[in-house]
Amino acid sequence: MPDSPSYNKVTDYYEKHWADASDKADAQKRLEIDEDALTALLPLQNTRVLEIGAGTGNQTEAFVQHGARVVAIDLALSSLIRIRNRLGKSCFVVCADAHALPFRASCFDRGALFSVLMFLNPHRSFSELKRVLRPQFKAVVVEPLADNIFLSIYRTVTSKYSGLAHWLSLDTLKASIKAHFSGSTVQAYYLFPFVNTMSPGAARNVVINIEKKIFDMFPGLSNYAWIAMVRMEENAQKESN
Repeated sequence: MPDSPSYNKVTDYYEKHWADASDKADAQKRLEIDEDALTALLPLQNTRVLEIGAGTGNQTEAFVQHGARVVAIDLALSSLIRIRNRLGKSCFVVCADAHALPFRASCFDRGALFSVLMFLNPHRSFSELKRVLRPQFKAVVVEPLADNIFLSIYRTVTSKYSGLAHWLSLDTLKASIKAHFSGSTVQAYYLFPFVNTMSPGAARNVVINIEKKIFDMFPGLSNYAWIAMVRMEENAQKESN
């Protein structure tokens, strides 16, 4: 599907709005979740990591710094050029479609998808991810959700990704992953999206801790979080006959 009109629109949007985005600002928005996602994949030393939708390359750099051999794929050439300029030969960059990964089966130890499923067919993407992961693996999915009221208003007013993104509900995300993987756990983040405008420090930590307590007390509110992280480990679920 890389040549389809919808994919071309997504890559055009990325190159217009995100190619020159501040790496520091982008990293600050999801400080806690990015750190937790990295921790979920440890240890990374000498592991082969597939990052689908590498974007600005923040996670790519973190994986490399922890000793991983990273293959970063994206459909936006500007993203791949940026990552190559940023990291040199310390990782591989490939222009590829998540629905038809150009890799042999069982060749990666780790998998990572950050804010990309909204542009993909989840079942096709997870089927391909499962195919290329080794039997013993760790993978993380970090994805913005559909039902946070503040973001729903923002997306409507700004028309961000209008006609391009298909935001997933938490239930849909979990069901898509469960169809292909076992052993998954879900964690919700940012009931109040304004947290991403706060600088790291005591005030931000207070808000984050309050949100954690709210999610613990009222688990149903996880459906209305801004972002969910799903961790998958060990053996992929066997396909039914």
